[in-house]
Amino acid sequence: MRKLSFLGLALAALLVTTGCGQKIKQENEQLKAQVAAITTENTSLKTQVATLQKEGEDFRAQVAGLTAELDTTKQQLEDARKPKAVKKKRR
Repeated sequence: MRKLSFLGLALAALLVTTGCGQKIKQENEQLKAQVAAITTENTSLKTQVATLQKEGEDFRAQVAGLTAELDTTKQQLEDARKPKAVKKKRR
């Protein structure tokens, strides 16, 4: 009688474990798919960040060039507004 109850308990535990094992396998496959999708998205985002950093550097260089051009133009404008010294003609 003891052997029969022990065998029944072992069989019940095996059935429960087997059923849970399938669920765990399914969940594991879903998690693997999610990890793959997130890894792909992460790679894409890293590429976008690198592209945006390069664009930012290009814009900073462009702003520096335009600022230098603006300074030059301002200086030329100031020079043009200054009264020019009039040379007197000798008689």
